[in-house]
Amino acid sequence: MPIRPKSVVIAWVDAFNRPIAGAFTATASLVQPEDWPRFLRMLRRKGRARIAVQANLHIEGATAGRFEGEFVALGAAEETSAGRVSGD
Repeated sequence: MPIRPKSVVIAWVDAFNRPIAGAFTATASLVQPEDWPRFLRMLRRKGRARIAVQANLHIEGATAGRFEGEFVALGAAEETSAGRVSGD
């Protein structure tokens, strides 16, 4: 069953190397990709989970900025027919 969080809260650290005054690209990735299974497990079991994401902004072939944030997903925990949370 897909997970559909109700809201996302963001805390971040950013750095801008140059102005972004035109079209740019952004690439995002997990700071620690091995944390993804734990993030999903916690979201399913507890109804909330957090994970760190980093993004790099590029314009005209150069890095224009960097963003790192901790995203907190808030959603309902999945329950089984016995009323227990899945995975317990």
